[in-house]
Amino acid sequence: MQSKVWVMREFANSETNHLGLPYHKGRLRFYRRDADDQVESPVKTRLIIRRATKTVRVFTGNAFDFVGTQAH
Repeated sequence: MQSKVWVMREFANSETNHLGLPYHKGRLRFYRRDADDQVESPVKTRLIIRRATKTVRVFTGNAFDFVGTQAH
């Protein structure tokens, strides 16, 4: 059986990263630069409430060029 591979973004919500505040439910946008150093369109996703000093792990979509299989 093949299944979709999730793409996740992860970061520490800590003062070391200039964060450390609770996040409230809402939208997140992730931007990246392409090969010409131009900003690409954002990936939009939703965030559930997270406490301060926790790792934030956000689902940003499914990989379009990978599939996963379960090892036996």
